[in-house]
This record gives sequence, structure tokens and C-alpha cells, in this order.
Amino acid sequence: MENTKKLQLKFKRIDQKSYNLVLKNPREDLTEEEIKKVMDIIVEKNIINPAGMKIEAVEDASIIDTSVKKFDLGI
Repeated sequence: MENTKKLQLKFKRIDQKSYNLVLKNPREDLTEEEIKKVMDIIVEKNIINPAGMKIEAVEDASIIDTSVKKFDLGI
């Protein structure tokens, strides 16, 4: 079985659409405080401009844990 983890950072763009920044293999000991601090810096410093749209607010963050079980079908 193959497990993968991703950190999804969700922001609100100036056009009111959501923008998701997904980072692979986040640290196991990552805290909410660290995530919030980095997201605030991204907004304050205007670091990312997806589709030319400014990010204006932090929405939320999630750790996505995915398990994949492959079957040997003899193919």
C-alpha cells in the first residue's frame, strides 16, 4: 500500500475565487501556528499571483493523506 501526504493551503483571490497551493510531503511535526504564519506572509508580501490575480486572504489549510492499494491482476 502506498501512502502520500500533501499540505493544501487555500487562499481567496481578489476576484473572490479560491486558489489552492499544494505541497508534497509536509513535515510530520508541522503546527497550525507555522502554517498560519507562512500563509499570512504569502498574502502580505504578495508572493503568489495565480492567473495574474492578487491573493487577498487566507481561507484554510488541510493535510490530505491518501492511501493507494494496487492489485496484481496478472496483466
